[in-house]
Amino acid sequence: MIPGCAYLHSHSPDAWYNKSHNRKRHYFWYMNHKTHLKADERVARIFIWTGIIIAALLVALGGFTGRVGFRYRSASVGMISNNIKADHHYSDAGLHIVEGWVMTPSECYETRASARVAESYPEQVVLEVSVRQLLQSESCAQGATGIPFKVSFRASSEARIHATLNGRPAKLTLTERQGSLVPLGSPLDLKIREERFVGNTKVRFDAVESDSRCPTDGGVACIQAGEAKLIFTVGGKPVRLSFPGGKTSASIGSHVLKVLELQPAAYAGDVADDIQYRATVQLESSR
Repeated sequence: MIPGCAYLHSHSPDAWYNKSHNRKRHYFWYMNHKTHLKADERVARIFIWTGIIIAALLVALGGFTGRVGFRYRSASVGMISNNIKADHHYSDAGLHIVEGWVMTPSECYETRASARVAESYPEQVVLEVSVRQLLQSESCAQGATGIPFKVSFRASSEARIHATLNGRPAKLTLTERQGSLVPLGSPLDLKIREERFVGNTKVRFDAVESDSRCPTDGGVACIQAGEAKLIFTVGGKPVRLSFPGGKTSASIGSHVLKVLELQPAAYAGDVADDIQYRATVQLESSR
């Protein structure tokens, strides 16, 4: 090439156009890439701020539910007594009912219990009791409180019963309640403040609220037979019945409680003391 022609060639209109086109292409590529980077940054910022807002809301809601007592936490074994006291009821049908309590420093605790029966003879039964504390409830009264629990299982009368508390071995003290279980549908005699298990349901005779029955002695003539108003507790629920007239039966969940008899009969003289009353009742299934 003739000297100088290279210079002329590099500065020719075609060469100038090619360089200009390349610069524009690089510029548009850079601006497009920069735009995508800014968009990605905006998306990242949106995700970050969304995460911060969600975390703040979760913290706020956690504090709120904690204040109103909707949240729980497992109670440390060191905070509660490792001794478990319970009543043990057994029926010839092989049904065991253990009803007890765990001592805690306040009433702001809840218990759960289940039974694990090992297939051996005699059976080795482990009562797995757990205690958890309600978080930050202003209505909790401080002071030693027995938190109740109840668990039932089937095993032979020779079964060996042990207990754990929050996963650790606990000292279990059982009080045997012989004859306290009766089959569902069988008549049951109860004195005032006496309680028995019918099947898996506890029935308690609480009180005689009033007694207007017509006396059976002294030749007293009554216009009406009158009635005695009785108070029971069935499965933890109060039940009010009358005898011999009025409401002599009531439905409680899947059961029906009936009053069959009330002794002693009414007398014209002094009214019998509450402790002398004995009610014959029957608890049967309503299904």
